[in-house]
Amino acid sequence: MSNIYTYEKEKIEGKFWLPGEKENSVPGYFIFGEGWPRIELIGSISEHLPGGNFGVSSGKIPVIHGILSGRLWHVSLVGGTVASSKIDTFNQGTFEREKVVFDYAVQGDLITGVDEEYQEAKFSIDNLTNWVGRSGLMWKGKDGEEEFNFKYVFPEFESIPLGGGLGDLCFDQYLTRSFPSLSGVKVSTETWALAKFASPLKEFDIKTNLCWPMASLLSLMYGEECNLRKLEVKKGKDSNWLKVIGFKKGGNAEKNQFAPCLMGFSQLGAEGLAGWIEASKRLSPLPIILSNSLRDKSLEGNFVQLAFSAEGLHRRSFDGQGKISKARKRSVARALQKLDIEKAELDSILNAWNLYLWNYSFPERLLMLAEEVSEFIPGVCGDKHEWKKSVALARNGLAHALSSLDVQGSGIEKYIILTRSLHWVILCKLLIESGVDGENLKEAFLSHQKYIQFQLDAKRFYPAIYNVS
Repeated sequence: MSNIYTYEKEKIEGKFWLPGEKENSVPGYFIFGEGWPRIELIGSISEHLPGGNFGVSSGKIPVIHGILSGRLWHVSLVGGTVASSKIDTFNQGTFEREKVVFDYAVQGDLITGVDEEYQEAKFSIDNLTNWVGRSGLMWKGKDGEEEFNFKYVFPEFESIPLGGGLGDLCFDQYLTRSFPSLSGVKVSTETWALAKFASPLKEFDIKTNLCWPMASLLSLMYGEECNLRKLEVKKGKDSNWLKVIGFKKGGNAEKNQFAPCLMGFSQLGAEGLAGWIEASKRLSPLPIILSNSLRDKSLEGNFVQLAFSAEGLHRRSFDGQGKISKARKRSVARALQKLDIEKAELDSILNAWNLYLWNYSFPERLLMLAEEVSEFIPGVCGDKHEWKKSVALARNGLAHALSSLDVQGSGIEKYIILTRSLHWVILCKLLIESGVDGENLKEAFLSHQKYIQFQLDAKRFYPAIYNVS
């Protein structure tokens, strides 16, 4: 186990400088743990940049190096923007203050910037410990006895090969113990994901290929936003772990450990997890859009976004296939060119044919998705033909500003049901694309508390679609 640095809000004194200019270091504070990482300087660092002046920089500052007092940790601050500056005046003179905000910081080493590559990474996500669901806590004793024996044996996790030559993934646990007190002692564990890459990756690529897909997966499994909490990277096998500090929301409350989960790791399986990571890249950005919809409070925006996502998912899944062959498409185009009409009219017809008339319509795509997922999530669309007509009518009305939702009207519940049904359809299709076992998928949906509640609400508020035999 490595040393896990504190991730609480901190303000640490230090000195900061541009790469290669340590002699021009500027004192100040490194602040992180809420919002973007930043430094507040007693002096100016921007005036040492080419073409820079106090409080002004020409573009982003690629990287600033620093050393933190007390712990003597090196820190690298990447992608800086001068947020504010001011001059304090005293009788004895003046001095400058400057605040610089960064995309992220790497604590523990001096790096070159965004192009730095890493061989390993480990990270934690909200609800990951509960989702993995493995504990090594064992105890012996009986009720009424005064003596208990506790023991913790770290569980062994198998390595999961990731597709596309990305590398391998496994899980690891970290144990913390409180000091004994009159009320007892607390033992806590936290599960992290640990990745070893086949080829070194940059910080952004680590997040894009691994961290964010897993965060979106957990968000969708729990039906609530799950964020990346901690990330550490390692340059090589014998290197130290480096802490990556990015944006952090304030008031980071612990997630409810009893929140219902659609599929835990034991149900999804190692192949399902690897498949999700691969599908997230292949179908990007649809999995992220779906997980982000969990925090979207606008019904109209959420509905339209999910409707377009359903269309995009069908297009991507069928790899651009149309409902007729390409040879037939060309044959029809040649026939159209023989029409004896004005050139402008002919061009308009040919453009329409080549762009979309030969392909599936939006209602047809919805019906095909509904037919496919209904095998694994029974009842999600009710009467599938009525469902696709209702979704298409609402989508077209909102997308083309032909109608809007009357949030005070009695029909608002119907739009809520359609929105929730799109969420379940897209999620099921993404899991199918990930190669999740069909029987496990069907069992998970039919026993999931939130889906059961959706079925009850759908029959109550939209009987025209969902009260079908």
